[in-house]
Amino acid sequence: MSDETVDEGADIAWWLKWLTRIIGAIGGVSSAIGGILVLVLHILTPTCYATGGIMELLAFLLLVFEATFCCAKVSAAQPIITRMEKLRFWHRAAIYCGLSVIAFGLCTAAWATLICTLIAPFACGVFYGIMSLGKKADSATMAAAASGGGNNYKQFENDP
Repeated sequence: MSDETVDEGADIAWWLKWLTRIIGAIGGVSSAIGGILVLVLHILTPTCYATGGIMELLAFLLLVFEATFCCAKVSAAQPIITRMEKLRFWHRAAIYCGLSVIAFGLCTAAWATLICTLIAPFACGVFYGIMSLGKKADSATMAAAASGGGNNYKQFENDP
């Protein structure tokens, strides 16, 4: 990755950014509560230990990345908060959705708890995935691309 700061979200609507952050903060709290519930209620299931740990990790990441005001005074979180600014939207989407799916797949004994507590983190990941696609093009550009009028194909030049 280069050191250049790329403002990936410059063309994203402000309300979508705030909605995603709010869902992420709610998801962090719900994942923390759900992780504790899974650890306490399914104490004899080893895979549920891993699920509880993954949910607590997900809660920590969501609270540090999305609710930075909660962790602004914690000195251990400062390097993570500064690194957060360099993460692209699709990285966050992959982290949140991936950890949610892994946590859900590991512990089948607590499926109701997992569904209720992992919906918000997964939704946050989905919103970041949508934001990574970028803004939709204007109608003239899309019509030109659909009609084939704009020839975007470039043949590779072979060196002799």
